[in-house]
Amino acid sequence: MQFWPWDQRPWRYPRDTDDSRRYFGRCAELGLTGLIVVDELAFQGTALEEEGERYALEALLRRLDPAFRARVSVTRPDSVETLLAHRERLPNMRIQAPHHSLFADREWAYGKIGSAAFHVPPLRPAEEVRRMQALAARGSIDIVVSFHAPHRLPDKYGSEPIPGEFTPKAGYSAVEVAYMYTLTKLGIETGCRCHCAGPAEHLGLDAGEIRVGNEANLVIVEEDEGLPEQNIHVTGSAGRGVWKVDPSGWHTMAKVTPLVGERLKYRVSKTLLRGREVFDRSRDRFTHADVRALQASDTALQD
Repeated sequence: MQFWPWDQRPWRYPRDTDDSRRYFGRCAELGLTGLIVVDELAFQGTALEEEGERYALEALLRRLDPAFRARVSVTRPDSVETLLAHRERLPNMRIQAPHHSLFADREWAYGKIGSAAFHVPPLRPAEEVRRMQALAARGSIDIVVSFHAPHRLPDKYGSEPIPGEFTPKAGYSAVEVAYMYTLTKLGIETGCRCHCAGPAEHLGLDAGEIRVGNEANLVIVEEDEGLPEQNIHVTGSAGRGVWKVDPSGWHTMAKVTPLVGERLKYRVSKTLLRGREVFDRSRDRFTHADVRALQASDTALQD
């Protein structure tokens, strides 16, 4: 189950009629896992926009049923610390962070791609981004996700108002680079824990770690040679041996990201899903494979 900000009660919703806890409890009874994105829509575009997550999290913590297996997505280090303080009371809660909260601070992103850096929730200051990285490194963040928000180039730079929509469009394409960039910035151990082991544990899957009996969902990565970048007039080539975030080669049509041009220490060579090769970089080949849909039984949903 996904609970985006528009799916949740406002933070000041009357407590005597707030049915959120009952609803979360019903999800737990059905054996469902959940994603809860924390933000307060009522504050967007106001002077309190920066504090929307804090108010929304305060309301969520009094509503969340301890039995509900939910990953709570936050973008601020203070929010992570608050969730950690409630972990004993909420043993089934996992802390999630989107990639932009770890790698893209506001000043840096707007300096690189201008108005296209617009994001909801808003990008945070550099100091908060550094604290988020430190929290991930010490194991306080369970899951890191791409928070993939694909938009075409004209939509990311459009300025003409569109009723009912953000202008420009909010968010970035990240699905093709988030894992490699996390490995580069946070290292193999933290990257694999947050992108692989953490999500598998939350979903109750026999995956996420290389272990006998687990599904053979594997990513084979290459490590760069560590060569310094040289001017083309010195080397005679354009960045040979230097890997960078290059959206021009992405398969998605959404190619706008503040990570463009950033060095990569790792890149994916092959991907295997349940032991079957589904991606091969050397041939730029993707192979479709069956995926599994998880849902509650029809009987349970009717109860």
